[in-house]
Amino acid sequence: MTFDRFDRFEAYTNHTLPDKEREQMEQELALDSALRDELADYQRFRYDLESIALKEQLVLIHDQLEQQGELEPVVTPIPTGRVRRLWPAWVAAAMVVLIAGFALYGYLYLSLSKTLFTTYYIPEPVSRGETDCGPELTPSIQAYRQANYQAALAEVEKLSASQPCVRYYRGLIQLALGNASDAIMELEQVVSKPPTEPEITFQKAEWYLAMAYLSADEPEKAHQQLEKIASQINQPFQHKAQEVLRDLDTP
Repeated sequence: MTFDRFDRFEAYTNHTLPDKEREQMEQELALDSALRDELADYQRFRYDLESIALKEQLVLIHDQLEQQGELEPVVTPIPTGRVRRLWPAWVAAAMVVLIAGFALYGYLYLSLSKTLFTTYYIPEPVSRGETDCGPELTPSIQAYRQANYQAALAEVEKLSASQPCVRYYRGLIQLALGNASDAIMELEQVVSKPPTEPEITFQKAEWYLAMAYLSADEPEKAHQQLEKIASQINQPFQHKAQEVLRDLDTP
């Protein structure tokens, strides 16, 4: 599967594909079973990444609550007899309830900005031209794709930040790690020098910078960045930015 096709599947799944291109895509899918299979493969791949990302977010919420003293230690007696035999099932059920509770707590008590970040943020599934900086960037990208963010950061920090795509991936990795301020610093550098003509890395940097502002609870900066994206006809995240703006502006 080519990077171009990955990007097309990404825009189709994100509902950011322009209407005419979306209609063409649906016509092709109706006629081409191989294309349907490739789309299914992409969506399974993306689902796996999103599941990993959700787990990472829940862990971050748990750590934040623990640091704030919102979680109290629970002393559980060691079960015996028949209870001991049922213990693994009870533990599994309790963990499901606990994780769901963390997610609900985060959704209800985080600010609107952070809630919108949790709603709309997903790690980048693929990027066309990701080797533009050279093959030395590949190890960090592969680790990022596998949600091994610490390893990805260690690899990308070995590279010079003079090239925008290196800073872009630094920003993506920091955002995935929950370091919004570091992500903002990197991504602001990427978008500070617009290319002579739009390119996908720059456009994605604009979107993830908006996500970083939301994560950092800076709604005014997020609003300005989203308005910029929403005003660009050729921006693949235009419609998604419009959705976030509507949610951000809702009283």
